[in-house]
Amino acid sequence: QRCDSVDCPPTALAEVPFQGLAPGADMAHVASASGAGSASAAGEGAAASGASRPESSAPVVDRSSVEGIKARYRGNALIERLSYLGEVAPASRSSAMALAAAESKAVGSDTGLYASLCEAAGTDPDAEWVSATKARVHTRQEALERELNMKLAAQDRDAIFEAHTAVAKHFADIGSPKSSIASFMRAREYCTPSQLVSNTTDAAKVALGAQQVSSVEGIIRSTLSGATHATPQDHALLHAVMGAARLQRGNFAGAAQSFLAAGPALDSSVSDSIHRDDVAVAATLCSLAAMDRSRCIRMTQESIDFRRTVAAVPDAEALAADYARGQFGAVIRGLDAIEPSLTHDALIGPQWSALKHSIISRVVSDAVAPYARASIAAMSKRLSLPEAQLSDVVVSLIARGLLPARLDAAGGVIVARYSEQRPAVFAEATALAERMARETKQTLLRASMEQHHLAVKPPKNRRTGLPVGMAEGLEV
Repeated sequence: QRCDSVDCPPTALAEVPFQGLAPGADMAHVASASGAGSASAAGEGAAASGASRPESSAPVVDRSSVEGIKARYRGNALIERLSYLGEVAPASRSSAMALAAAESKAVGSDTGLYASLCEAAGTDPDAEWVSATKARVHTRQEALERELNMKLAAQDRDAIFEAHTAVAKHFADIGSPKSSIASFMRAREYCTPSQLVSNTTDAAKVALGAQQVSSVEGIIRSTLSGATHATPQDHALLHAVMGAARLQRGNFAGAAQSFLAAGPALDSSVSDSIHRDDVAVAATLCSLAAMDRSRCIRMTQESIDFRRTVAAVPDAEALAADYARGQFGAVIRGLDAIEPSLTHDALIGPQWSALKHSIISRVVSDAVAPYARASIAAMSKRLSLPEAQLSDVVVSLIARGLLPARLDAAGGVIVARYSEQRPAVFAEATALAERMARETKQTLLRASMEQHHLAVKPPKNRRTGLPVGMAEGLEV
């Protein structure tokens, strides 16, 4: 579908299935598709009102509320996400921090974290609990160290593994992730193949909660590539942890690959680390941000595992489906709809701005690419983007070489740039013909010489007098 009209009225920008027109083709050539364009344009309007959203009986849990977070997570994941919500949403700060402090007191022994959460919530910590917990932690650490030394002296590998693991979990419980991960690494030296997976998953959970996944990425990759005792749940958790690490670094392509590999295997037993819905949302956003449209469709809409993963998250399911159908305006409206929730999410929030910018850039590129000329005003209306923002995105795409076009600011149109390929194709064809003619003449000449019993003597080396290629000392 192409639009050569200078004004490019909105009706000319209706969604018409691309039929492979030559560069510069006019919209008049696809007049027969106007009915399809009108129907698709109606689909865009339906998407705006929510009618195109897939039906689902699953409740949509608000990630920006204390109640929504409490319904999804437990343990360290609940504490981390409530703390993040309290930091980015001042209106929820008091209640989020108070619940995080209560959870910290209930599930762990990190007195420093508990005191800081109470301070953020504006409440006084339980001094009696803090004092008793510190004493209990000191006593338990001494006992664990004595037991570890005894096992090391006895040279019992299984017992040493268990002792190191107990120490690692103790450090995780008191809020010392670096010491915990180091102990898991030491335990790894004594574990059997059947213990390797549990060691990796335990270390990965600690690293994910402390945002130190880079320190365990090596053992996660090793476990994923060679472990034979891992369950689908273990594989899914490790892929999800790798995806979270890559997302934190802004590696959206790698994150998409990891989250898609995690699939639908996660259940509520790992809600102290990550939720299955997190995988669905992150896989969708990272795929839209990092993959070209054909690959994105193949990895999402054509994947049974992905569709099972996002089935419980209607917003993510709708985003992927709208992008696959080419309803680009619905995609941008969908991003705007979920933005208030995801900016308060501890996994997505820190990268939300970059993710949204990447997705909008890709959507704009896909929407503009089929046209020879496109009106900024009409495209702005179609994509639900302000004209100034659309112009900025187009300029950025052109500057990065991602959109072969130029922006006519005075006329308010985007004009495609097409390189003239006919001279290159003609030159290539001419060169091919010359090569084939030369090879044919060589073949005919060789056949004629053999027919007349002719032989060509090889040239001689002037220094040795031997034929070129023959070693000295050999008789000819």
